[in-house]
Amino acid sequence: MGSAAEAGVTDQYTVATAPPASESSILQFLVSAAQLDFAAVRRWVERKGLHPDATVGAKPTAVCYAAVGGDARLMSYLLSNGASVDIEDGMGMTPLHYAALGGDPVCVSMLVAHGARLNKETLHGKTPLAISRSRPDTSECSDLLERYGARLTEQPLGPRMFH
Repeated sequence: MGSAAEAGVTDQYTVATAPPASESSILQFLVSAAQLDFAAVRRWVERKGLHPDATVGAKPTAVCYAAVGGDARLMSYLLSNGASVDIEDGMGMTPLHYAALGGDPVCVSMLVAHGARLNKETLHGKTPLAISRSRPDTSECSDLLERYGARLTEQPLGPRMFH
């Protein structure tokens, strides 16, 4: 029928137009991430083809669950497979907000190293630093965020006057 090259194009087309994952599959993937089950998350990504940012509704992504759970290994895996450091959930929280909530300085450092926005505010006006400061036992995270230049608000402090 067609050449091998044409068959390759057909194969690529078939893969590219494969039906999206079901909501049920994505929810199972997110549960695996919330349970910090590295092997299950890896299966979902590598064998079943789910993107690390797959989510439903306004739920957090898998990297958010890894960040709040302080699982740097899982977070590193997800980031190396294309997870976004700035994707927001329905409350406007990013993975860095979740890392600040969980209080793990390694996860915070990893997200900052990958370019996470330090001063992004949630829908309720909370930056990662504000979230970290509001939690007990996260002073190490707060100190680290401040060293990176994080602020309590996204807006610059005070009025700016240029004359």
